[in-house]
Amino acid sequence: MKSAIRLFIVMTVLLSQFTPSWGHSSLISGSPTPNEVLKVMPPEVRLEFNESLLVVGAESPNKLEVLDANGAVVSGETSVDGPNIFAKIKE
Repeated sequence: MKSAIRLFIVMTVLLSQFTPSWGHSSLISGSPTPNEVLKVMPPEVRLEFNESLLVVGAESPNKLEVLDANGAVVSGETSVDGPNIFAKIKE
């Protein structure tokens, strides 16, 4: 019985040392804003997250695509600057 109590105490102490971690960033804002109705296409689309986005060397695994009403891609190359990701809209 004492061994079980000791094991319980040791496990409780060991497990209490771990803190939760989150694997994904959270979206803070966007331009245009979510659900905004636009009469004309904006020059760019920009999203801001709560932390810097991953960039590996000169490469960025992040991608932002903007589609028109027909499903065609109308955005250009994706750029990342810290917590911001943006794409210019093709004319």
